Amino acid sequence: MARYALVVGISEYSDPALPNLTNTVNDAKAIAKVFKDSNTFQKVTPLGGEVTQANFEQALLALLEEAANNEAVLYYTGHAVAEHRTRTFGVTERSGHIVTSDSRVKVDAQGRCIQVAQSIPLTDFNSKIRESQLSNFVVFLDCCHSEYFLDRESVEKLTAFSFNRDYYFVTACRTTESARFKKSEAHSVFTGPLLEALSPDRADEEGVITGDRVFDHLYRRLRNSGQEAVRLGWGRSIPIVSYPKRESAQPAAFDATNPYVGLQAFDQNQADYFFGRETSIRILLERLVKARFLAVIGASGSGKSSLVKAGVLPQLAFDHTIESLPTPSAEPVEALHHTLHKLEKTAPDQRWVLFIDQFEELFTLCHDREKQQIFVEQLVAEATRSDRPTQIILTIRNDFLDQAGRFKALIDLINTSEPPETRGGFIMAELTPAELEAAIEKPALKRGVTFEDGLVATIANDFVNQDGSLPLLQYALTQLWDRCIQANSPQRTLTIAAYEELGGVNGALQVQADELYGAATPTEKRLIQALFLELVQIEEIEGNRKPVRRRVSRDRLEQTVAPAEQLQPILNKLIRNRLVMVDDHAVSITHEALLTALPLLKGWIQENQEKLYLRDQVEVAHRDWRDRFQQADNALLSGALLAAVEGLLDWQHLPETDFIQKSLTHRDRLAKAQLRRQRQLLLLASGFLLSLAAGAFIYAQASRKAEVAAQDKQVDILVTLAEAQFQNHQQLEAFKTSLKALSILNKNNSFSSKAYLDRIKPILYKTTERNSWQAHSEAIYGLSINHDLEQPLTSQKVSIASSDRSGEIKLWNSKGQIVDQLPQQDGIVLNISLSKKGDLLAFTSNLGLVKLWDIDNKTERTLGKHNSPISDIKFNKDDNILASVSNDSIIKLWPLDNNRKNLPEINAFDSLPKSTKSYLILGFDIHPKINLIAFAGNGDDGVWFWNWETQAKAKKVGSHNTSVNTLKFSPNGKYLATGSGDGTIKIWTIDMKKQSIKLDITFQAHKLPIYALAFSSDSRTLISGGEDKLIKVWNLSVKKQQDIETVNITNTGILKGHTADINNLEFIYSDKSTFNEEHNHLIISTGDDKTIRMWEWPVPKHILKARKIEALLTSSCFSLNKYTVEIQPQHSQICP
Repeated sequence: MARYALVVGISEYSDPALPNLTNTVNDAKAIAKVFKDSNTFQKVTPLGGEVTQANFEQALLALLEEAANNEAVLYYTGHAVAEHRTRTFGVTERSGHIVTSDSRVKVDAQGRCIQVAQSIPLTDFNSKIRESQLSNFVVFLDCCHSEYFLDRESVEKLTAFSFNRDYYFVTACRTTESARFKKSEAHSVFTGPLLEALSPDRADEEGVITGDRVFDHLYRRLRNSGQEAVRLGWGRSIPIVSYPKRESAQPAAFDATNPYVGLQAFDQNQADYFFGRETSIRILLERLVKARFLAVIGASGSGKSSLVKAGVLPQLAFDHTIESLPTPSAEPVEALHHTLHKLEKTAPDQRWVLFIDQFEELFTLCHDREKQQIFVEQLVAEATRSDRPTQIILTIRNDFLDQAGRFKALIDLINTSEPPETRGGFIMAELTPAELEAAIEKPALKRGVTFEDGLVATIANDFVNQDGSLPLLQYALTQLWDRCIQANSPQRTLTIAAYEELGGVNGALQVQADELYGAATPTEKRLIQALFLELVQIEEIEGNRKPVRRRVSRDRLEQTVAPAEQLQPILNKLIRNRLVMVDDHAVSITHEALLTALPLLKGWIQENQEKLYLRDQVEVAHRDWRDRFQQADNALLSGALLAAVEGLLDWQHLPETDFIQKSLTHRDRLAKAQLRRQRQLLLLASGFLLSLAAGAFIYAQASRKAEVAAQDKQVDILVTLAEAQFQNHQQLEAFKTSLKALSILNKNNSFSSKAYLDRIKPILYKTTERNSWQAHSEAIYGLSINHDLEQPLTSQKVSIASSDRSGEIKLWNSKGQIVDQLPQQDGIVLNISLSKKGDLLAFTSNLGLVKLWDIDNKTERTLGKHNSPISDIKFNKDDNILASVSNDSIIKLWPLDNNRKNLPEINAFDSLPKSTKSYLILGFDIHPKINLIAFAGNGDDGVWFWNWETQAKAKKVGSHNTSVNTLKFSPNGKYLATGSGDGTIKIWTIDMKKQSIKLDITFQAHKLPIYALAFSSDSRTLISGGEDKLIKVWNLSVKKQQDIETVNITNTGILKGHTADINNLEFIYSDKSTFNEEHNHLIISTGDDKTIRMWEWPVPKHILKARKIEALLTSSCFSLNKYTVEIQPQHSQICP
């Protein structure tokens, strides 16, 4: 099939409002040369320099006519504008236009385009494409506002195009972004990476470069550049250019890391090693062009989860937000509600994909039909909403379709979608021989490892002839790799001999399990059996019972199998051998295939099937009694089920022991009711009063014992929970749970109190988290602190300001209560800054505007703008100057009083070495004492100083080995701390008179990149945080010898609690006085987990000195009450 190309680069414009462009012609020529040199195109038509509207229209119509029933590619670089038109009721409508040399634009006072003439409207452009007879069409737009080409209305119209033809559109930036070029670069920020993506070395083994391959490179290269490439594609993967097939591909570099995943599914992290399902991936992506719901159906072990996780989701992740719901549990509705609530807070046109793996667990783990119904109805409602384009993907085993069939709405989604190409059900097909061999061989080849001749075919034949499942195949390959490949060994081949030792595809698992079990001690064997049986449940479907795996919490396993110290070594061995896995504090068998593939396990299940079934029935009954029937007596176990439980189960070791005991007691009480009545009559007849007196004493003693036992039981549960919470880094929850236990002990002391106190003390003595709240619905990018509060912990003034990527800005007091919320901002709020006095808030966005909010008067004004997104903003020491930095490396100063005007600005890029290709400032701070700015960033490893009163250019004062992500001056002005992408921190000493700097110390602070640093008010404590989710506390000490000062650093603590990257750290302190007599620090942290957390460092002495129950409770409550409103008088039953 012939292919044609039109390449347009407009550089000359007659309208003064449209400046001429210098790079566009060169960019277009470079693209045209690539197209011609590839020998892929029948014809390449270049159009450059001065191009009028008529020229452009004529060339485009010629392309569409020449390429009828063939393939076409269009590349455009030049101006584009967003026209703003005001409709009725003040509604503004925006549309994108390609601007030609003779175009005319009209702008308003705010610099917005309000009228365009002689242009190419992108909506008309779309319409012309829709009317064409092309077989496929590829478009690259390197211009501002180019995402308007992909507007929703046009997309919906073009879906009619998609099922007959294929197309692929890539734009250089989003609607709110500008397409940029740098003077030091030969090509624009977009076209440079595009040329790289089209070069021969990017081609696949067949010499082909597809649209997906191009976009993958663009996405990676443009990330964090200030503009983001956007794509839209329909139909099959489209080749862009083709080169001669490589005669002999260079072998991949050797890597001893095992590329196979054992019994687990591939996920997005292993997508590069997932082979054999390319056809299925393409079919599913085509379905998802229009389908809102997709169920991937197949047998256990057919590869459903891997297909979606490693094949489909990575492709969708470029232009969708992926949300993986937890596998349905006994309480599925709560998790779904949480996720849907998150969606409600996002933009209506945000493209979400909800993924639910192992949908059949809705039927195996949740036995409440009403909850199942609610879950399905809400899922269907989300998939059919007209106001939010959510797409839902789920995987389900085919042997559970009959249970899914009970829900008509769900089956309708699978069966009756129209047109047929969008139907919501996809049935897994067997791998073809070629696909199977690719799945076996290609992961190893990517690691530089080969198979011995004939081994791939042998494994494939064994898989087919033995009716193997894909997890068993992966497990065999995993074990084969482990036997043959070691990091320091010259062996680079997987051998037939090693494969035969494993026992083949189906034998590898059994051989490994037999070796593990055979080497175990008698005690370990007993624990292994108990553990596996706890991880299996018996499901009854239409009268037939079958074993299925289940997820069990660590807490339950420690009750039913063994204490933690005995359980953990067994778990470690099974995890190492890939037989069980741990996630979200729960344990499960790695795959369903183990239940039938391991004869030993299969025998245990058959032998204990009745007991397992009874145990499952008890769990369900207990849950219903507790949750649905409010612990009513008539919902206790009874009849034959209770008799079977009493006779067959070792129920005293189950977590449901109290429930079973209550059931037995209730049964006995009913059985003896008549006998008690007879005895009561007898007592009345033979001296009732005397018996009553004696009985009252005995009853009082028994009641006291029962009361103490109940209290101990309650305290034990709370302390055990607190220990688990603390172990899982839920410090604040552990602290509060410990206080509840202390409160009970304080009211009723018992012989066990000391033992419980000894368990509680380590938690309270080590907990530093004092408050935590979900502050935003998106990742928190901005954080600023009011440092001028003399009483920061009691004042109701604004103490904290925070912002997120959705444009939301909130103001908080020091106890985490919201004081105010600013009007919703357009674009992403990238950073904020509170003035030293706390009366003004400056903030910036990716739209380039610098804004100032008056906190007391609640008014907003715009100071000015940058030409690209602004990444950071800071007040100077006197609050009379604002400094802002943008993604194009421009630092601007903004006067806030009438005494300062005409402040300078600097392009940091001009100060960098000429060899620097690109630069993005990441770290930025203003010195607290002198007119000095420090900055550093990505693209150069240097640390730079700029004195805006004396220097025209910045001066490099030091460097790291990698790019610097963050930096911070100490409050006393003596030190600068810098943190880099390799996890190192450098401490520099500053001579303020000479404005010189010397490096004092370099140390490895974290294993992963550092994103945040902060100094305490006395400049003696430094904190750091980043990608590893840890906050580390460092003590700075200074030694002086012969008038030379040296800085030493000591790690004094690690704060754990955040569940995602830490983006911001601050200390709350007063410049006038320390805020308490113990000189403790209050640390504030935020991150991608959307929370703000408060930490008191170190733990106050009044807690550490408390030894008795009442003293420890009082001092701990006092500390907690300072930072949170949750433990207040209404909770006086906890805190005295």
